[in-house]
Amino acid sequence: MNYYVGLISDVVNYVEDNIQSPLALDDLAHEFNVSAFHFNRIFRTVTGLSLKQYILGRKLTQAMQKLLGEGQAVIDVAAGLF
Repeated sequence: MNYYVGLISDVVNYVEDNIQSPLALDDLAHEFNVSAFHFNRIFRTVTGLSLKQYILGRKLTQAMQKLLGEGQAVIDVAAGLF
């Protein structure tokens, strides 16, 4: 199980570094040399979330920080989410 925790830790770091880029399950699975089915199962087991849920949550958290902390306009933040 430690291997999987390390793998998902690397995936999370990769997602954080590339959050503004399009991130898809198949692309990440290929990047980390795991089948998409296995990748999805491992990610959900370790994090409790699907990859899609995790990425969306991170994007929404960043949007909230921009709205509250930086005072950006809602339309500007929304345009930058996806």
